[in-house]
Amino acid sequence: MIWTRFVMSPKQRPSAEQRLLRNDIPLLSRRSLTVLLATALAAPALPARAAPLPPLAVFGDSQAEGVAVALRQARRRYPDLRVQNCARAGSAISQAAAYDWPAAIRTYTATAQGGVAIMFFGGNDRLPIRLAGERPVQFRSDAWRGLYMARVTAMLETLRGAGIGVLWLGQPVARDGVYSHDMAYLNGIYQDMVQAAGGTFVPLWSVVADAAGHYVSHGRSLEGREERMRLDDGIHFTPAGYALIAERVMQTLTAGNAAGI
Repeated sequence: MIWTRFVMSPKQRPSAEQRLLRNDIPLLSRRSLTVLLATALAAPALPARAAPLPPLAVFGDSQAEGVAVALRQARRRYPDLRVQNCARAGSAISQAAAYDWPAAIRTYTATAQGGVAIMFFGGNDRLPIRLAGERPVQFRSDAWRGLYMARVTAMLETLRGAGIGVLWLGQPVARDGVYSHDMAYLNGIYQDMVQAAGGTFVPLWSVVADAAGHYVSHGRSLEGREERMRLDDGIHFTPAGYALIAERVMQTLTAGNAAGI
């Protein structure tokens, strides 16, 4: 099913017949009344009400929390928008001992009824994966990649199996070059796996960047003003920056071309 933005139609005026019954218009001759009613009945029907936006659930780390807050604030522009913040600051798919995301997704889908999952991970995922009784598996190694992909697969399969759409947000460019290089590596994993699972990958690399895709701290807000978009750490966004990401999410949802939504 394709979800589109719900647009309120103008308030429908009562039909000519209803107005007659309520004595809102003067009595007419039989001939005039017949013509009037025929015209009213032949008028084109109002367009069917568009389907409301699906409920959204946001999963991820502190970056995802910022997006969840911005999406809730976006209800001023999208009145029927419903947002559940399921993000957990400091969490990572790679760090199951601290917070097990595949298990958390299973718990969520046990009671969820449709909707779309907004996924935003990566900032904390560069740490080694630790398995009980084994040596740490280093980031970017083949073994790390295999274990990480298995966890992402488990999350995607659980969501899609429950009939929940997936919008996976890619990591944006950051101020630090090494960090950005690692985020590009993770984006490659996310994009391939999400698209293979029938979800939609939303690239955010240049959501706030210069013409060449390089990091900048300031940019143009939704209101058209030049504002600060990134915090001092060069990673997180200001409220104005998260508002841009939330709008990118909403544009993807309402454009009608998102896979699996």
